[in-house]
Amino acid sequence: IYWFSSNNNKKSLEQNALKVPFYNNLIHLFANSKTLESTKSLSWYKYILLIMWLLLITAGSGINILGKEININRSGRDLYMLIDLSGSMNIADMTVPNNPSYYKRIDIVKYIAEKFINNRKGDQIGLTLFGSHAYIQAPLTYDVKTVANILDDATVGLAGSQTAIGDAIGITVKQLINSKAKDKAMILLTDGDNNSGTLTPLEAAKLAQKAHIKIYAIGLGGEAIKNGGQILNPSSDEDFKTLKEIANLTGGQFYRATDANTLVNIYNQINQLEPVKTDDIKIKLKTPVYPWILGVMLIMSFVLIILKVRRQDD
Repeated sequence: IYWFSSNNNKKSLEQNALKVPFYNNLIHLFANSKTLESTKSLSWYKYILLIMWLLLITAGSGINILGKEININRSGRDLYMLIDLSGSMNIADMTVPNNPSYYKRIDIVKYIAEKFINNRKGDQIGLTLFGSHAYIQAPLTYDVKTVANILDDATVGLAGSQTAIGDAIGITVKQLINSKAKDKAMILLTDGDNNSGTLTPLEAAKLAQKAHIKIYAIGLGGEAIKNGGQILNPSSDEDFKTLKEIANLTGGQFYRATDANTLVNIYNQINQLEPVKTDDIKIKLKTPVYPWILGVMLIMSFVLIILKVRRQDD
């Protein structure tokens, strides 16, 4: 169907006009009919064509079916996990109870942090990953299982080999600053000194303070490991002083995690400081009807093909 505003630009408009694929068939359908009553004499082929067009319009109208009311628990808290993925997270200096072996820092962090995230049902959880740069890997969501899966897929070096603690805090503050949640908090886990990025950690912490966002800072790394006849301290380059200042400035807490057991205890303490208090809200799930309509259209298209083949045979 073409619509022209004037004869002068008829040609250019014709090229960009909206076209009905079976317009000629519709013209032929109603060519000798002045009323809808005349359609009784039309073939089934033309009826199906018309019905398919009406179904297509209906599918595009966005009709939804409302389901039953369901209860969802909400805590009114927005919580972001900030996880360091710098190169040093591959250092194997973390131990687990009753096991003399050393494990990579990132493996221990993933295992314990995923359990923590899955236990925070009722909170909106977000995930920030950082190395040389900082990225929002998962925006705030009640789907904590998905956030845990995204963390499990993260790899060391994904965001660069250095450590941009300030940028990680800053980009997360930007996500939380307009949040209407009653409580907003970050859990910052890092094993290094800030040596990359634009913002310094304390500058970013001041932004968090103004936005009333608490920061729980965790300094990760073993105290000493044996390497042959030498004893090495892989955490000697960590800036724990700055992490403490970040936590104190924002009303949070600083923790030191030297192995898997202390990291578990830290997350348990944070759970006590930030308990999951849930309020029930009722929602109705919407089910779109367009997939069913398109399914009916697909069946009708097969019917059209069969009718057309039969007409050709006749």
